[in-house]
Amino acid sequence: SLLELNLEFNKLEKIELNLFGRDLKSLYLINLRNNQIKQIESGALDYLDSLTDLYLNNNRLKTFDSSFSKSLYLDFL
Repeated sequence: SLLELNLEFNKLEKIELNLFGRDLKSLYLINLRNNQIKQIESGALDYLDSLTDLYLNNNRLKTFDSSFSKSLYLDFL
């Protein structure tokens, strides 16, 4: 199963609800650096039970949905 996912430099603008589904629940690292992400939909990361490292630097995020921080236990953000 997939443990790390690198989506750096893909011009992503939004992380939608169904982008990371149940099949990717073993992911512990997601690299989303250097995209154009403005929004992460509420619940988009809910199935990622093993996620500990989420890299979001160099995007256009300004705020996080309040449920975002409650559903994740990250070592690195």
